[in-house]
Amino acid sequence: MHECLLCKRDMKVSNDVFGNGCVRNIYSFLDLKMPRKVNLREETLYKNIMKINNVNSLNNNQKIWLTDRYLTYQYLNRIPYGDYNTIKNQINYDIQNIKQIKKDEEPKSAKNMSLKQAYDLYKKVIKFQDGIDKISKGNCTDEDSIKKIITSISFIFNMSKNKKQYENNAFKGMQFAFWQTVIEVGGNYAEFPISAYFLQHSLVENPENLYITDGNIVETIKKDNNFKNIVKKIVEEKGKNSDSFEYDYQ
Repeated sequence: MHECLLCKRDMKVSNDVFGNGCVRNIYSFLDLKMPRKVNLREETLYKNIMKINNVNSLNNNQKIWLTDRYLTYQYLNRIPYGDYNTIKNQINYDIQNIKQIKKDEEPKSAKNMSLKQAYDLYKKVIKFQDGIDKISKGNCTDEDSIKKIITSISFIFNMSKNKKQYENNAFKGMQFAFWQTVIEVGGNYAEFPISAYFLQHSLVENPENLYITDGNIVETIKKDNNFKNIVKKIVEEKGKNSDSFEYDYQ
């Protein structure tokens, strides 16, 4: 079985490193002009990436690994969530020393982050960002549409399924971005400013307890019918035939 270097799908009879669809995606991703002739696309891609990294005279194995490491770096570099500086530095070191890679060897950074891992994570980030943008820009106004979007990006909360550290690194950042969007939409559009305020406070690193004794939140609670009914019920139960009483709200 011969797999595509990017997506790992079986290319069956093809001897190329990348599948035809993946080559197109790579050219588009890197904003490079793709040759019309199919048989020139991979070699032209190698030449372009060699030129970008200012290297020449590489053997075939080194060309492939340079392309692999360069693409991995670029996918990670376009992920705005999580901290990938350590692995990116490792990849960059391997790129700078690509001529040291011997036949049938692989760069050390490939063991910590494969091209497919970076590519799959990048696709998840794009899917997440697309959903968040639709919600935050108000493109989804009905409840069903919002539910569908939230369901499609629910993978960011499934930490038990996504146990790999490189995924969790990004997913934690995406979770924060998700709740920030909830705050913005809930506070500004849906008119739940108090809920938005409390949620914003919960997102602060090591948040302290809030003690609210006056202001808009207190006045809003006083005017709430549910609060009034609860107070009335407590007074009727605990304060019956009494001028005063104590009530432990806990």
